[in-house]
Amino acid sequence: MTRQTSMGIRQLAVWAGVIGPILFIAIFTVEGFLRSDYNPISTYISDLSIGPRGIIQIVNFFIFAALFFFFSYGLSLEYRTRNRSLNGPRILMLMAILFFLTGLFVTDPIHTPLFEMTWQGIVHNIIGFIIFSLFPISCYVFWRAFCEHDESRSFQKLTLAVGVIITVGLLAFAVALIGAVLTPNALTDYAGLIQRIDIITFLLWVVALAWNYRKHLHPQL
Repeated sequence: MTRQTSMGIRQLAVWAGVIGPILFIAIFTVEGFLRSDYNPISTYISDLSIGPRGIIQIVNFFIFAALFFFFSYGLSLEYRTRNRSLNGPRILMLMAILFFLTGLFVTDPIHTPLFEMTWQGIVHNIIGFIIFSLFPISCYVFWRAFCEHDESRSFQKLTLAVGVIITVGLLAFAVALIGAVLTPNALTDYAGLIQRIDIITFLLWVVALAWNYRKHLHPQL
């Protein structure tokens, strides 16, 4: 790969990292609003993949996964030129692949009893929980790398704060998830809201990461 080609990929990757998350959030938000029988407070984002209009959210997963993977790949190229650890970009690339799989394996409706779930629904739930577990892990990995390389202190603090917020959100989401498939609890009716807070917080951090990466990559971009 030539230097010029590599730079072109990295420049395009910046916009994939900005546009991908915003587009993903916008589509699942609008689609949830347009469905009269859908409650975003209590229902998961993945439930939008079910039914006649489900193809919209499935394609949304696929498009986001492709843009997210491209951003992560471009970030890995940039990190190679700086001789930095590739652990952070690799985690993001893994997450992109897992997001693609969540579109491929459609979930079961929320509150489906554990022993009545389809194998596709079980696979979807396992993949989804791995993704949500990787949210805070990726933040902590990047935060450590930022500290080691004297990255902007404000961005260090932002990354750590997002990691802590998502960790708390992950614990709450786990409780809500247990309630959805086993015995309902105080958080069960807020499962959709908790999930959205977690994923939107993380994806907005990804947008900030891409924008920060843009400034270091090419001041005139």
